[in-house]
Amino acid sequence: MVVKKVSTEIEFAIRTVADTAKEGTDFTPINRVVQMKKNEKEKVFKIEIVDNEQPDPDTEFFVELYEPSTTTEPPKLPGDDTVTKVTILDNDNPGTLCFEETQLDVSKDAEEIEVTVCRADGADG
Repeated sequence: MVVKKVSTEIEFAIRTVADTAKEGTDFTPINRVVQMKKNEKEKVFKIEIVDNEQPDPDTEFFVELYEPSTTTEPPKLPGDDTVTKVTILDNDNPGTLCFEETQLDVSKDAEEIEVTVCRADGADG
């Protein structure tokens, strides 16, 4: 969400910048010029995140505000609050498997034993 107090109309641009997250594979990029009307205090932008259902490391991209320009790579607007980092957290990690007990003792005359497998830190399934 972009929040600015304005008493006049203002024009700015917003774009996504790939880092470890890739355009089209991890998110749908945006790059557009926006106008805020007099006394309009915020604009909300939606950026689609692509879920590929494959375990991946967390990835990142940036969203920047910049001056509309005719140059190929116009600079971002000045200030620390004109860029935000987005981290896409992996939700497809199946977790870590382990045995509940690392040693089991059983008598030869036992008909069966139970072996318990545990899953920890999984985000899916």
